[in-house]
Amino acid sequence: MLKIIKQFSLKMIIYNTFNTIVPLIERLFGPNSLLKIVHNNDSSYLFTELILTKSIVSLIEYCKSYNPIIVLLKVQIVKINSIFGDGTIRLSFLLSEFIKHSILLLLKGVRKGTIIKVEPDSQTFINFIKNLLEIIHLNKVKVGCHSDSFLFNFFKVLYNTKIKKIYQKIFFFQIFYVLKKILLFVNNEIELNFKILTLKSLGTIKGFVFNGFVLSCDLRNNFLPKYLGNCLAFFDCSHVNINILYPNLLNYRTLLLKNHHSNTVPYVLFFKNKFNSINLFNLVKNNIYIIQKLNLKEIQSLKKIWKIKNYNNIKNNDTHELTIVDSFFEYEIFGKKLYLFESFNNYRILSFIIMGNNEWEKKFLKSSLKKIIKSFILLIKSKTYIFGAGFIELLTYKYFHKYYNNRENNNYELLRYFLFSILRIPISLLKSTTNNSLIAMYLIKYMKKHYEIYLPNIHLKLLTNIKYNKIYDSYILNLYIYLVSIYTFINIISLDMLIIN
Repeated sequence: MLKIIKQFSLKMIIYNTFNTIVPLIERLFGPNSLLKIVHNNDSSYLFTELILTKSIVSLIEYCKSYNPIIVLLKVQIVKINSIFGDGTIRLSFLLSEFIKHSILLLLKGVRKGTIIKVEPDSQTFINFIKNLLEIIHLNKVKVGCHSDSFLFNFFKVLYNTKIKKIYQKIFFFQIFYVLKKILLFVNNEIELNFKILTLKSLGTIKGFVFNGFVLSCDLRNNFLPKYLGNCLAFFDCSHVNINILYPNLLNYRTLLLKNHHSNTVPYVLFFKNKFNSINLFNLVKNNIYIIQKLNLKEIQSLKKIWKIKNYNNIKNNDTHELTIVDSFFEYEIFGKKLYLFESFNNYRILSFIIMGNNEWEKKFLKSSLKKIIKSFILLIKSKTYIFGAGFIELLTYKYFHKYYNNRENNNYELLRYFLFSILRIPISLLKSTTNNSLIAMYLIKYMKKHYEIYLPNIHLKLLTNIKYNKIYDSYILNLYIYLVSIYTFINIISLDMLIIN
């Protein structure tokens, strides 16, 4: 290990490794790929396993350590969701085993102090988090159908996780750097709109001014969109008895008058739980409207009706938006309430509602959010790509699986070069089988003939059949495998050197 550090500039190795590994991870696993390592309870080992996963929980777990190195070593495992395809799952676990072996291989080197030691301090950790998240999302990979669920899952996890106070502020203002390409859309030409409202708490039931469309129930129990302007909305009234809800809401009349609202202003209630249409109709008769969680069929039907009846009249008016809430919740961060809800219309809207009694703090939060959001809106129009159902990932898994099971020796230098070669497999191999059918056919052939082993040859820029071409004998092949461990480990153990203060 010392020999390698002496022979090569460690700084250049780290930079080159990171610039190569991160794009590979991005292209394989998408924009929210994160490094995860399972902590072993056995004190004789620092770590046992590393996993590449899409779970946003790992992002939160990064906050659990002051040490920028240990932060990568004490993260609890989260099962990879099968929604991302069998090919991706298999490949991620294969790479997990591969990197786990890399770390264990160099464990003795860590104990002997041959690797550069990083002194832990809170500021180093904060800088490490900021830059690590920035680099991970540098490639501007965009997500399509899972963007909304990812966004809300992120904030829900953030809300339910006890984060150390010294990191709360820095994470709050880094959220949108992390979500650069997560919030956005498949169509680059669609504009991102966002609203940030700052409101006071209105008592035990928290409310705010609502402008948008709600479900209106007619005499035949048909639910149609109706536009409501400057009405008072309340979050989650599910615990309130419907029979006493309306009289209680009337007690807010004085408050409404102070805010220049009419006596006849309608009320909008946000419900997490559904209730029967009879109750909904009775409320609507009393000028009270309900926004509750809808299923996909209801949302699509409502959007269709709204577009036919209203789109031509209001498409140029930004204040008239079809706002049908599919999911919403509130969370608190360093004493401030933040509400989020989804809106479905002819363009996307990201809505934030900041509530509290300190006007200066609310103004500061609103200004910060606006600046951060605007800073990545320009990235929307970048050219990006989305991975498919996992077929190419499955092929890649099959390919990697062969040489990984043939390791026998410990030649660090060869192992490093082998990883260097792997990371330069043509992009089309990892991006799409349609871009380069020849490489795809090589892999399909490889899956059928298990006795053949292919290696990526960086000079010839193709996959070389080892058995027949005899370019590498079996001894060198096994030595090459271990180079991956060294190259990967140097990258992980030296991430702090990438920090730019």
